[in-house]
Amino acid sequence: MSTADERSSQAALADFVIWKTHTTHDIGSNQDAYGFSNTEQLDCDYVDKHMKEQPAHDDISQWWGVRCKGCNEHHPTVIEWHNEMGHFTAYENRGWAMVDTSDNVKGHCGRPDGIETYDCNFFGATTHLELMIRCDNDYNSDPIND
Repeated sequence: MSTADERSSQAALADFVIWKTHTTHDIGSNQDAYGFSNTEQLDCDYVDKHMKEQPAHDDISQWWGVRCKGCNEHHPTVIEWHNEMGHFTAYENRGWAMVDTSDNVKGHCGRPDGIETYDCNFFGATTHLELMIRCDNDYNSDPIND
């Protein structure tokens, strides 16, 4: 886990960040999803009230959600999302270029130096968040979370 000071110095580099979330419910069910925020300086109140989770899908051409190659191994190589922000893909092998469906570069993303995580305990559930990428461009997470 990184310290608050380290996250603060990195937050200025990004217009939004994508988190992988894993929620374990006390009743025994688990859920993997993704969350978007404009900051890396999260607290559990923000996660609970403002970060709407996006479902994980293998094919998001027709569905809203997030497709991520390598996220379960803590090393994403491709992250594609289709939601209120638009439909974009960030590719590690292209220097983390963020491109639209017409292959136009709309910004750049990057991986954190280490694994950055948060854990939040809610009534009946625990959510574990891991930062996947941060992106610097003209977009932010407001359309998704508002």
